Amino acid sequence: MRGLKAALENLRDAGCRTAYIDGSFVTRKALPNDYGACWEETGVDPVILAPVLLTFDPGRAAQKAKYMGEFFPASVTADTDGLSFFGVLPGGQGDRESQRHCGHGLGKPRMIKNERQYRITKSQVDRFSRTLANLRRQPAETKDVHPLIAKAQEDALQSQLADLKEQLQEYEALNRQL
Repeated sequence: MRGLKAALENLRDAGCRTAYIDGSFVTRKALPNDYGACWEETGVDPVILAPVLLTFDPGRAAQKAKYMGEFFPASVTADTDGLSFFGVLPGGQGDRESQRHCGHGLGKPRMIKNERQYRITKSQVDRFSRTLANLRRQPAETKDVHPLIAKAQEDALQSQLADLKEQLQEYEALNRQL
């Protein structure tokens, strides 16, 4: 968990006061192997923050390489229902609606295994799409965060949306083969 510690120390040094952590290490799993985290952006100086924490390349590969986990800004409130980024982030495929995990854990995004998970994932794609569209419509001057963090918020949403769409495409492709 050295990567988690290093990331949390960098967030702290940059002014972050709150981070939410989830993943297998917060369970009773004997050998935890993944985590995801969200961090509150208020008061964070993006100049001090490690650039990789503002980078949302496909699968958050750069974050995982450096910290062995992934980190998302927590408080984007662009959803028409007033949900924060923390509230719309999907958890495991088991129950996306009730779990509030931040990210998917390490490696490739989880595979959809049944129609229930497919419907939940489609619903999350719709919510992420609406949230992203609303965020993009907000004028920069009305956002109460540094422009670098505002860009990271948008990039994080786009990154998660891409993962969810990939999962849908894989499931649909498998169903076509049956």
